[in-house]
Amino acid sequence: MVRTLAAAAPGEDVSTALALANTRIDGPHGIVERLADVDAATEWLRRVVAETVPDADADDVQDIMQLRAAIRAVFTAAIRGERAAVDATETVNQVALADPGAPQLVWAAQSARVEWSGSNPRGVQWALASVARDAIALLASGTTLRLCAAPDCNRLFIPDHGRRVWCSTTCGNRVRGSRHYALNKKVGS
Repeated sequence: MVRTLAAAAPGEDVSTALALANTRIDGPHGIVERLADVDAATEWLRRVVAETVPDADADDVQDIMQLRAAIRAVFTAAIRGERAAVDATETVNQVALADPGAPQLVWAAQSARVEWSGSNPRGVQWALASVARDAIALLASGTTLRLCAAPDCNRLFIPDHGRRVWCSTTCGNRVRGSRHYALNKKVGS
């Protein structure tokens, strides 16, 4: 059964890479797959990366899923304080290299602005390169990442305070409720 998650995990609003990593969750209600088909992948890219991303095709969906797996692998390794697998790191790096855009300084009247220039600055591969660059920047920044402590959740998140261990109040309530039930069951026995 496929269900949707109610709210984004903390940090997804500032990191497209974290948002991508959490598009497939093995949670308490089964697998939640937010990129199940071409339409879902296109909608996600337009909502999270850029509104101008063209329609994705089946090959693009495979590329997105491959990047997602690599990002989850490097993020999980960072959380555990381990070195990420070489193939995951290479995937992220290769996708990041696909960005053909380069910043260009443009003067308009009395002010300057930046425009992006390249051979395909709005393609799906450009959007994925943007996500890969975000993953690299997030890891290099030293930002704390965590894996939800709920035993039946594998969402990644950026804690908004040092003691946060669950990705959502829903996971926290579920764990606390299970503990309460187990404690009362032992007391009642």
